[in-house]
Amino acid sequence: MTVFTWAECSVTQTESNAGRSMGIQEFGPVVAGREALFRPFTVKSLTLKNRIVMSPMGQANARGGVPDDGYPAYYRRRAEGEVGLVMSGATAIPHPSAHMDLNEPQFYGDQPLAVWKRSVDAVHEAGGHIIPQLWHSGLHGLAYVPPTW
Repeated sequence: MTVFTWAECSVTQTESNAGRSMGIQEFGPVVAGREALFRPFTVKSLTLKNRIVMSPMGQANARGGVPDDGYPAYYRRRAEGEVGLVMSGATAIPHPSAHMDLNEPQFYGDQPLAVWKRSVDAVHEAGGHIIPQLWHSGLHGLAYVPPTW
């Protein structure tokens, strides 16, 4: 039986693995605690209240590239939940082949940017920060043949 715990970071050797090389078998703690996650973090002029970052997750809820009215509240709830930095889902840049599908939000144009502005304001009001995931789908961009889904 092999025992590996993050708190102790130890490997226990048993009869089944005796004599085999397992690399480093004794070492100190890797994780001293979770306190660092909740400390402020500063990079140049950006200070986050903690080190918790929401990874980008697309909603595909932006008909014609315009994020729907639920986007500001969606991102605000993440900031209210103590996420220090919210990353938006993929936002298409202004290039003809940047889009993956027609329900992907754009990060250009008056209508989409107005919704993004409301999203940014909502996150800031809740004490958080938000950045976009700028996106170009490369060769997989909007095809002439619609996807099967």
